[in-house]
Parts: sequence; C-alpha cells; structure tokens
Amino acid sequence: MRSDVDFGVLRGAVVRRSLTPQEEVKNAFGWEKAWTYRISALPEGKHVARTPGDKDRWKPTDTELAELPDMLLAIEKSDAASRVCLGCMDCVEMRELTFDFQSGNTKLFSAYHASRCGGICGAPAFMPVKDQDGNRIGVVEEDYSPYCDKLGQECCFGTYFTSVFVGGGREEKPRYTIRYNDGCCGRVNNCCGGTCVRANAILDILSGDGKLVATVQQTYARDRDAAMEAFCRSYMSYNNYIIEFPPDATDEDKKLLLTAILRMDVDLLGVE
Repeated sequence: MRSDVDFGVLRGAVVRRSLTPQEEVKNAFGWEKAWTYRISALPEGKHVARTPGDKDRWKPTDTELAELPDMLLAIEKSDAASRVCLGCMDCVEMRELTFDFQSGNTKLFSAYHASRCGGICGAPAFMPVKDQDGNRIGVVEEDYSPYCDKLGQECCFGTYFTSVFVGGGREEKPRYTIRYNDGCCGRVNNCCGGTCVRANAILDILSGDGKLVATVQQTYARDRDAAMEAFCRSYMSYNNYIIEFPPDATDEDKKLLLTAILRMDVDLLGVE
C-alpha cells in the first residue's frame, strides 16, 4: 500500500499532541496514556515566526489547528506499566518507546527512544530513525558535545540542543541542530513562551555550520471560542509546534526534523 504523503513538496508541518477527554481523566488519576501526535501539512501562505513578535508569523487559533487534516500520526508503542511507574516517580520521559509514523494504515518510518538519564548525566537521549524496510535513515540525538560547553549553556542560560545526523552512522558534523532556550537569554526571549502569558516560543534550526536556516514556533494558539481547550492543553503540556523546513532539506531531513521535535517534546517541553 503506497502513501500519498509527498515529503518532496512538503514546505512545513504542524505537530500537535493529541488530547481527548478520556486522556484528561486518565492523566488526572496518574494513568499515563501512550502519546499520539497529529502531524499536518503547513497551510499555503502561512509562515513560521523568526521572533516571538514577527509580524509575518501565522497566528493560528486552537480551532484552526484542530481542524487541519492529518497527514501523519506518530503513535507511541511502549509498556503501560513503565509509563505508570515512571510517571509516579515524575520521570516519565525516561520510558523506552517507539514512535510509528503512519499514513492511514501504512507505517512510513519509525523512531526508537531508549531509556536514558540524559546528557547532563553523560547519557544523552538517542533516537535512531528507520524507514518502513528497517533501513536506518539517520539519528536524532540530544547534543551534549562538547560536554562542558553544553552543560554551561544548559545550567547558566537554559539552552538545549538536539542534533540530526543523516545516514547509517553518526557523522562528525550534524546535518541540523535545533536550539531552544527556555528563558530570556539567547537569540530570542522565550520566557513563558507557548503559554497564555506569551503566545509563542521560537526554536532555532541551525545548519551544520551553525547558521540559522529555519525556525520552529511553539504556539499557545489563543482562541476566543475555545479558550478553555487552549488553556488546558498548555497547562498539561500538550504542545503545538509549527515548523518551516530549511530550503535545502531532503525527504530524509524532514523526517528526522519531525522526529527531533518529538524528542524535545518527550524529554523536555512536553513534561508537566
């Protein structure tokens, strides 16, 4: 069965963690449900912010994002007992899982998330990505190299890095790196970004040479007609991301960048 997803013409995407009333109830009682992400194509004429106050940025409402047609679903496969136990210890991000990226009933690629303590403990998060035939596309990795430099940036400035490596092996230089700062230090001020206080946070996509080539917009999606829905999603860390791919990104690059967004959400931004 062939998929109708054409990554070659895909200009950008909206990544939105699925939230249902049943999930809200289960989470309230500590039953951590397997996560699912809805991935939609970025609508024509819409652009991702380069700064939180970018006048040309798309300002979607929660309703607009909810009504976008699904292009892909990223479905978590993990052990329910580990989700509950690790959730009770407030470290659910350490669970072992696999994301299957599906179009309809067809799995296009998958990403494996190992149970690791994180770069600060010397064990960076590591996600190999494979196509539907089991061939490795590349690797998404929490970037803690060099260790002392990245440790200082995280502890002193709240800046985090996730790098994308293309191919079967780990290259010396990443294809892209996503840089995120959760405070007022860095290229942009992301303090309280993606919440009702400040609607947007900006994640930078850097080339292997460290140049800014694209951005990811984490958005609150303020909505007068669905104000409670938007607030609950933000409060429970069910985030919305809008990515505009770098102009030179290949099909494989785009798959890896989508995986990188999920890596950051699972390990960092999506943890309550």
